[in-house]
Amino acid sequence: MWSLGHTAFFGIGAYVTAFFTQWGVPAVLGFPAGFVVAALLALILGAFICRLSGHYFSLITFVFTIGMEVLFKYFDQYTGGDYGISVPLHMEPSGLINLSWDSQMPYYFTILIVVIVTLYIIWRIVKSGFGYQLTAIRDDSRAAKAVGINVYRVKLITFVVSSGLAALAGTVYVTYYKLIDPNAAFGFNTALNPVVHSIAGGVGNIFGGILGATILVPLSSYLNSFGDQFPGLDRVVYGLILMIFILLLPKGILGLLKRDKRPVE
Repeated sequence: MWSLGHTAFFGIGAYVTAFFTQWGVPAVLGFPAGFVVAALLALILGAFICRLSGHYFSLITFVFTIGMEVLFKYFDQYTGGDYGISVPLHMEPSGLINLSWDSQMPYYFTILIVVIVTLYIIWRIVKSGFGYQLTAIRDDSRAAKAVGINVYRVKLITFVVSSGLAALAGTVYVTYYKLIDPNAAFGFNTALNPVVHSIAGGVGNIFGGILGATILVPLSSYLNSFGDQFPGLDRVVYGLILMIFILLLPKGILGLLKRDKRPVE
């Protein structure tokens, strides 16, 4: 089930943290607050859409993301509209309490910790009984339902937890870049990037998205340097890469490596 709406929960986490800095609340509290707000919103949305599957599910999540962008632009007196909300460059007290440092290395380690914690949570889920239920639903949802698995409940819990985790990334993003606007939070490119990274790295693998992002994010940054001569070059290359992987390498790079390691029969 491809979700094109998780960038909305990323944006929620970023906006909640930005609001906290405006209100004088320690930015570090944006982690739990963003997680809770995003999870609650995902619970409301998921109660309706987790009964769907395939293209219908993806379409609704994408429409939800676009709708959030429109709402955050419309209520500009609260959200800053197209200009977004900025975070003070220097917050007192500095350090972990406000996720504010003068050098970049503390931000790097903060991001690294968030990545490790997220991967650990996902790994524990995958290796648990709940994870086996997810695998069964992925392979054959009807068979899973026939053996007593509550397919709707499992999908809803997964949607809620994953949405909360996306909000953690939003908190780190806004404290580093010091600005969040509707385009960065809910834009079309932001919505597609996680999907493209996962397809390139390897769908169904914990490290697939990370591998895809490790390759494609620097590539996108490099291609953007040619923006003056070739506008939109990075999007064109992204599209070509996506088509190549869908047609020739549907299991991504990790799937290819795993296949190459199989003994010859």
